[in-house]
Amino acid sequence: MIKRLNEKLIFLLAIFLFVSPALARMNAPDPYLYKRPSEIWDKDKFEGMMMNPWVVFAAREGLRLYQQADETSRVTYTALFLDKFEVTQKKGRYVFVENDAAPEIKGWGRIEQFIILPHAIKTVHSITHKAVLINKLKRIQGSVNIVNPLNAPHQKATPTGKQLKILEFANIYLYYPSERNPTYVLLGKKPFFYPFEETAIGSVENTILGWVPAERVFTWDTREAFQPSLNRKHPIYYFSNKEDIISYYKKHPKDDAFPTCNTVPSCKKNIKDQKNSELLVVSPDVGNKIDRSPWPPESFRYAILEQSTDPTQPFLIGVPGATPDISRITQHIEKQSKVSEVRDVVFLIDATKSMEPYLILAGKIAKNIMDKFRLKKEKLKEIGELRFGAAIYRDYADELPYQYEVVEDLTTQVRLMKKRLGNIAVRRNFERPNDPAYYPEAVFQGIVHSIRGMNWKQGSRKLIIHIGDAGNHSRGQDRYKEKDIARLLVEHDISYSAILITSETENVGRILARKLFCKQTRTIINETAQSWWEEVAKMENDRILPAEKAIEIKEDLEKLIESAGDTDCCKNDLSCCPSGDRRWTLRCVSTDHDYERTISKQIDKLANQLFEVKSMLEIFRTGQVPSLAKTQTIKQQSSPQKTSVSYRPQLMPGVVKSLVKRIGEDLISRLNDKDVRQKALLILGNDMMKKIENPDVRKEAINKLGTHELSKYLKADAQFFTRAYVMLKRPGKKYENDPDQMTKMVIFQRKELERLLQPLTIFKEKYHCQLHPGNIKRIWRDFMLAIIGESDEEYIDPEIKNASFEELYKQQYGIALRKNHPLLKISYANIDGGMIPKGIDIGALQKYLCNSQRQLKKLYDSNEKFFKVFGDEYIWVEADVLP
Repeated sequence: MIKRLNEKLIFLLAIFLFVSPALARMNAPDPYLYKRPSEIWDKDKFEGMMMNPWVVFAAREGLRLYQQADETSRVTYTALFLDKFEVTQKKGRYVFVENDAAPEIKGWGRIEQFIILPHAIKTVHSITHKAVLINKLKRIQGSVNIVNPLNAPHQKATPTGKQLKILEFANIYLYYPSERNPTYVLLGKKPFFYPFEETAIGSVENTILGWVPAERVFTWDTREAFQPSLNRKHPIYYFSNKEDIISYYKKHPKDDAFPTCNTVPSCKKNIKDQKNSELLVVSPDVGNKIDRSPWPPESFRYAILEQSTDPTQPFLIGVPGATPDISRITQHIEKQSKVSEVRDVVFLIDATKSMEPYLILAGKIAKNIMDKFRLKKEKLKEIGELRFGAAIYRDYADELPYQYEVVEDLTTQVRLMKKRLGNIAVRRNFERPNDPAYYPEAVFQGIVHSIRGMNWKQGSRKLIIHIGDAGNHSRGQDRYKEKDIARLLVEHDISYSAILITSETENVGRILARKLFCKQTRTIINETAQSWWEEVAKMENDRILPAEKAIEIKEDLEKLIESAGDTDCCKNDLSCCPSGDRRWTLRCVSTDHDYERTISKQIDKLANQLFEVKSMLEIFRTGQVPSLAKTQTIKQQSSPQKTSVSYRPQLMPGVVKSLVKRIGEDLISRLNDKDVRQKALLILGNDMMKKIENPDVRKEAINKLGTHELSKYLKADAQFFTRAYVMLKRPGKKYENDPDQMTKMVIFQRKELERLLQPLTIFKEKYHCQLHPGNIKRIWRDFMLAIIGESDEEYIDPEIKNASFEELYKQQYGIALRKNHPLLKISYANIDGGMIPKGIDIGALQKYLCNSQRQLKKLYDSNEKFFKVFGDEYIWVEADVLP
């Protein structure tokens, strides 16, 4: 009995010990204080704590939780990659975690196997560790220009389904097994994420890419890079070995002879000693002909991997192999991805007497949908923009202004649209009832004008919701046919959803008009599918769609062609037979409830299209054509309905067509550039180039140029990257006054440049660039608050007050100030105490600060110099422009 009681007590004690950590949640360590996870691993108490719980994520699939803080104890759970937990206790390098959604999932896990900070690893100066995907000059298994991140840091791990393209940079969240000698790195698209967001674009699931072999990336923990100076007087040579570059310039102090192994003593010696004699990596210059071509904003520069304090000594840099053309097309894909976040929805409504209630209801529905969208955008960080517009059509017998009318252009302000739809004057026609066009309306005029006349945003997801109860009869006033409308829908890549109102009636004329609406709409859908089929066949012929993808798309379209082509079902008196299930549809409604539900469903489908398009563009940017299978709905993206239907077969031709147009238009806009004009001449030929100002010829040229460049992008050869040594300045006393060989560049995100600008803008706008002994204290206080992102001096740590302006700037922005002024080296605490040296030149400092603000503001406003990586804007800034 006693033995059994003891066993029971031991069992209960074991349960208590296992469960007890769950009684309280640990607060999160301050992510602003801790720059890297390793700073936390061995701490049981933190200097800085947040008020919120400590949320962590499994950094690998197969992460094991144990009953005790001991890997030999029983396994309680095996986690999936990015499973979410809350920490309740820490013991050495173990944390006790629980899953808030499933409390039974809990246990002790190794802290190194979790993502424990919501930001990427940073240096002491807050510069994020970046990884750039590279191809080294050796055999690589699999694709050389993309890498598929994994769910865990080992070869047998499953891919995450995301991809990274050559020379794209991502942010490093973890090194495995160590930062000093990593074999894998955990990468994320953005430098931070929101740990409590599950439905946001900035959530962990949408930020973390996965594990990548360390040999496929080079790590870059500075902002600095080189680009060849346009003012250089000497050719630039990139050497494989530091020894060789020093040897070359020592041998050639007064000439720029092209390096060969015979002219470089160290190389000759290596051959003699049978050592590696690889000498020259690459040179942008040929002989004395120096390449002075400007660098496109989006091209990756030569990242500085090892700094030299002596500008006459070699710098180790990374030399990329991607061409400017490839970088530029990547930017077109980024821009296309951004504009595809816009949803443009136009209500096209029959404005005759029988449709009056539906005009008012359309405005109400649009407002309700917009209110819900705004709530999602505010609460869940829903992406993009939703715009509504409205147009009406009447009868061909009406005077021209009344046949078609724009009620409201596409806008986010739907209140006015709702009001105007409610005030539309419906019109009753007075032809004889036996007139064959008594019920049919100016339907085709309405559709054509909506396609051509609304303020659609290029690249947006477009939808016309056409609401009516009668078909088209032109009375001979135009010659529009269903095929003409289909071609316009294809040309502008617009989705079309027709809603036929079928309220009860015994009026034979009205029933016949409905049957006509049904037949004409199904024919439009049929012709649209046929037009896209022809486009896909052309894309296959132009080799921008692989044959197997083109066949799959054409088969999908053929099903729609066949089903929509059957118009016999429109002959029955119910006069409705729905058609289509994705982009081009016909639906019938008889009640207000069905009407509202059908419209909402079509707009939800547009959201599904948006996410499918963005997903496809992410794959296109890696140089591949996406698969046509439906992507798994990402749980943090709340808009799409859960559906097994793939929109890709009907979306991909439009995505390709939009990219072709964007790329072609860019080349046409740059024909004044000699190199671009030469390329266009080779692709288009003399005859077409001579007629390029003709609108029809120009349209054909845009398509031809865009097709050629996109095809080349998708078939790009392997782009290699290697390390090399280069000189910032040409060595030799003879050349000490010559311009530098390289220009130092610094990379910033737009928001980082904004923060850099903020304290200087305060100085300009609040103090009008005036600095004198009477306001130094106030100005330095404002500088300090702006740099560290605080609004009140009361919350400033004394350690920060004891730092100089120069130290704070370097700590927050990772760059050193160029101006060596005494005031910049004095702490705020000393300035606050009146300890300001006498006789210092304040005028020179105020001029320097004001000029810095002006130069940075000019850069910030130069939108054409920014480029995008994973949706974030970046800019390369000449170091000399920085403060």
